[in-house]
Amino acid sequence: MTTSLSFCLAALFFSCSSLPAMPLQSAAALFLSGASSREDLDSDTIESLDRLSRRPLLLNSESASGLRSCGLFSAYQIASLLEYRRQNGDILSFGELGRLDGWSTEFAEALREFVSLESRVAPGQSSSGSRFRGDLCLRYASNGYMGKIDAGSTGRWEVFLSSKTGNPLNASASLYGRRSLGKIIIGAYNARFGQGLVRWSGMTTSGFGTVDALCRRASGLSICTSASDRSDGLAADFCFGKWTVSAAGGVKFAGNQGRIQLDALVNVSHLGPGAQWGLTASFLPSQPFVSADYRGRAGKADIFGEAAWDFRNSAPAAVLGVRADPEYQVCWSVAARYYSPKFDCSMAAGPRASSKTSDEAGLCAAYRRKWLQCTLDAVYFQNKSTAQGKFILTAAPAFKAGGLSLKPGLRISLTGKALRTDEGFKPDSHRSDLRVEIDSESGPWRFNARWNGLWAKGFGNLAYIEGAFVNKFLTLWMRGGVFRIDNWDDRIYVYERDVNGSFNVPAYYGRGWNASLYGSFSFESGRRAHKLGLRAAAVSCRREKERADKLEWRLQYSFSW
Repeated sequence: MTTSLSFCLAALFFSCSSLPAMPLQSAAALFLSGASSREDLDSDTIESLDRLSRRPLLLNSESASGLRSCGLFSAYQIASLLEYRRQNGDILSFGELGRLDGWSTEFAEALREFVSLESRVAPGQSSSGSRFRGDLCLRYASNGYMGKIDAGSTGRWEVFLSSKTGNPLNASASLYGRRSLGKIIIGAYNARFGQGLVRWSGMTTSGFGTVDALCRRASGLSICTSASDRSDGLAADFCFGKWTVSAAGGVKFAGNQGRIQLDALVNVSHLGPGAQWGLTASFLPSQPFVSADYRGRAGKADIFGEAAWDFRNSAPAAVLGVRADPEYQVCWSVAARYYSPKFDCSMAAGPRASSKTSDEAGLCAAYRRKWLQCTLDAVYFQNKSTAQGKFILTAAPAFKAGGLSLKPGLRISLTGKALRTDEGFKPDSHRSDLRVEIDSESGPWRFNARWNGLWAKGFGNLAYIEGAFVNKFLTLWMRGGVFRIDNWDDRIYVYERDVNGSFNVPAYYGRGWNASLYGSFSFESGRRAHKLGLRAAAVSCRREKERADKLEWRLQYSFSW
């Protein structure tokens, strides 16, 4: 990111929602994604949660392939759920779901926005059947156009088409099978296996902000609705009892870099009730890779890991960790990783502190108790002869008094770097970030405020307040803020509300003010829902001797059936 782009909005497109509030706003979305704040979310996670909020996953009827594709569950949780369904039938409550082996009450409650416990067979009926559902979204904005359609029949088939400025066509179709056939995907697909050392397609953020960020939940093969960093071709998976075989082949589009390369992979996984393991091979013409991953349950603890080998460079990569849930709302995890400086897989995205899964030796520990969470990560980069330590503490208690809901928040992030010399390690740089915020709610009214201070090269600070009116049909948010950030290295990223389907985290730098207005009106009739959304935003500031003013707007219509 350059200075000239400091106020560009990161518009990462995903399907629009018919709900009055985006799932991004909920603590449940952050809990499931493993992010410590909205600014730490990645576009793929946001897109997946948004689609699930519109089309909740049917836990009582979804196949093993479908459960894995959503990316919400570990292989152990999937095996436990399938075994419970086989022996006891449908799950009737979230309390019952939370008592499953490998699950928890906290996790089950967080799923309420994204899954459904609807029974496969209604009382007095032979079958609930499948449903044809779809979403149409049309957007016109100051930075271009976007249109998409996502339609399908629950558990049978799905088609996705999109077009936007700069990317005229993205298409994908998926057919879900029965018996041994899990699904077949034609067009754009995602592939996420193990801990991501060989294959983890899509955009992901680096860093360890929460307990859940240390261990990845693989989704296997899934339909891809993102226009960038995707693979196009043919993909399929097959289930044979506790065994799953996945295969894919086509071409890989490497983000905005304009690179295209051949793509071919095979994965074999075993999903047992006590342990799961898998083997993944990526057959690139000049970059063959292979990995083995494992996750097993020992009492109230999970042991997880993956080891990979780069044949071209004869280089290893490995992750090994333990996660435990000793009691309700208490969790801790420890994970070690080593990625050789020669390990060079362009399709890898393992848990890491930097932007690439390469040249890292690190150890991370994380702890969560109710609303308090902290992580500590230490890493050494061999090629850069640099050591880094990072500590993150978040606290978000919640209070209720009558009809008033109050949630204060605190986030402290401290990062320090040191260079290795002949005389030992010498301090090189530091970065301290402090956020204090408060969210309140009373009936249809909302009020939020935040102050953010950051100290690196110099000192920068930002503050905003926002208010809203939200009911079933109308949503209206207004925000105003000021900032003073004199150095680009002290820039502050802030999540901003946008029309459903746009993820917006601009970087602020300079001295000035910003204001934004977001509104939406929705109308529902049976299973059909119409929604009209509008966002207008203005930024006025001075950077050194230059002005950096900006005005943008978006108008969007969506229809769901």
